Amino acid sequence: MSSYGAVAYISRGFETTLMMSKNRVAPLKKLTIPRLELMAAVTGARLCHHIIQQTGLSDVCLWSDSQIVLHWLVSKKTLLRFVQNRLTEIQSLTQNREWSFYPTHENPADLLTRGLSASQLQLSELWFKGPTWISTPDAWSEWQPTSDMVTVATVTATNNSQEFIDVKRFSSFQKLIRVTAYVLRFIHYCRNGRNPAGIKLTIQEMTEAETACIRTCQMTSYPEEIQCLKDNKKVSPLVKQLKLFMKDNVIRCGGRIHNAALEEETKHPILLSAKHAFTHLVAKDAHERLHHAGPSSTITLLSGKYWIPAIRPCVRSI
Repeated sequence: MSSYGAVAYISRGFETTLMMSKNRVAPLKKLTIPRLELMAAVTGARLCHHIIQQTGLSDVCLWSDSQIVLHWLVSKKTLLRFVQNRLTEIQSLTQNREWSFYPTHENPADLLTRGLSASQLQLSELWFKGPTWISTPDAWSEWQPTSDMVTVATVTATNNSQEFIDVKRFSSFQKLIRVTAYVLRFIHYCRNGRNPAGIKLTIQEMTEAETACIRTCQMTSYPEEIQCLKDNKKVSPLVKQLKLFMKDNVIRCGGRIHNAALEEETKHPILLSAKHAFTHLVAKDAHERLHHAGPSSTITLLSGKYWIPAIRPCVRSI
């Protein structure tokens, strides 16, 4: 998201016309998407204030396609200073008017962030006339704030399951874990409204992030085995062969060395698929920690924590 903005329309009866728009280039300092959407709302509030001053219009409606921003606008909790300062400005400029929600694909201001060619702009009904429902109040969508500022989708063990974070976008195991840890911290902060203990990630946060990535890998790769372990009815060949069991929602392998004087993760390694992108990052990280040792040394290190069927071709490819 390299820019943000707002657009205003004037509506008379069933006729709506573009009145004015305003956009800004995103700052060089990287901001999160919710904060950029909040900046877009500030731009919209300033645009609203300017139009009211110049035209004397009083019947004004405000919309945003960001539910996080809408939650912030009605939140009674103490928010971070960056967010709170801009919410104060929005409420002052708009005289505490209520905001409503509408889908992104019906947002003409979204065209300011994506850009259009001249020919596309000339043909854009959405840009020049706004959404079709804007002149029909009865068709306006209703939005009610929920108790949580962020709704987290639970990854389910189905063929259509989506990954918690797109692992394929990362080339480093450590970077993937850090990004996941910050996402989990943000979710925890939104749910509880408390600032994190410090800027640096803790060992516990890193461990929870790694566990989340492992669960996602297993849900994507072994949905049938997970269902079998949960139902305790039908046993798949892999469950029987590796004596799989669930512990803390993570699939582990059984074996005949459960009485050995070894660490728990060595006696009951975590099952990973050799074809999953997360497993490739794990193997690459082990290879680099061994200062680029050969396949045998890398496999030995991995086997102390993970069980990866067809591990040698996977390691050799790295």
